[in-house]
Amino acid sequence: MMTQAVFDDAPVVLSRLYEPDVELVCVRRGHRQDLHQLAFAAIERGTRIEARGVFPAGDRNGFAAATAAIKQQDPSLEVMLDDMFECSELLTELLGCAAIGYRLQTLHHPMCPRFHVDRIPCRLLVTYGGPGTEWITERWLDRNVLESREPDIYPVIDGGSHQQLPEGAICVLKGSAWSASVADPGAPFAGVVHRSPAAPEGRMLMSLDPLPHVD
Repeated sequence: MMTQAVFDDAPVVLSRLYEPDVELVCVRRGHRQDLHQLAFAAIERGTRIEARGVFPAGDRNGFAAATAAIKQQDPSLEVMLDDMFECSELLTELLGCAAIGYRLQTLHHPMCPRFHVDRIPCRLLVTYGGPGTEWITERWLDRNVLESREPDIYPVIDGGSHQQLPEGAICVLKGSAWSASVADPGAPFAGVVHRSPAAPEGRMLMSLDPLPHVD
């Protein structure tokens, strides 16, 4: 099946994730330079964040409790936390999930340097500062190479290349469990292949995963 990535400036584009031939959707947000500035100011101050947790979908108090340590560590990130919650509401509206798993981290080395697939229905990513996640569209991907697990082989067909998600954009990527999770009547999709980019200048990444319940 030929797949496509869909980019737009309006959040309504997220609903196109349900189209069988769409592999990822992305809301461009060039106007949110405040988030970029916050991220790099924190990185330049030497702030190191490795935070993760779970909160009930749509529950602002639950979110505040789950992310309290981030705000205590760096109060300037309150605006970013507000954006994280707004992104979680978009994901909740899109999928009707009961809970959200979040992760916020500052990085100076690739977290996942090899191309891979997330074994989940989907994942929302926002790179608040630094280079965006690299990904390979299905039409350029050589899955045989990917599945061989050879670490030094670039899994693209001749003439193809990887692409990069925009900094600051809200991007939702289908994982390998997408089709089963939504009873997608189209051909099964094995998930978007992606990896973390090199970021010697620093990077701040947020991810949100839809969950069926709060543990």
